[in-house]
Amino acid sequence: MTVNVLEQLIYNQRYNNLLVGLFKLSHNMDITLGYIDLLANEKYI
Repeated sequence: MTVNVLEQLIYNQRYNNLLVGLFKLSHNMDITLGYIDLLANEKYI
């Protein structure tokens, strides 16, 4: 019983890490795309 609980906790932790990683990645992509937009706008001004 305890082994299953432990496995579940480990699985949940990995899943949380994956979600956090994806969130950080998407956040960084937003910043990068925003910066690219800024540079593109400056070129056309």
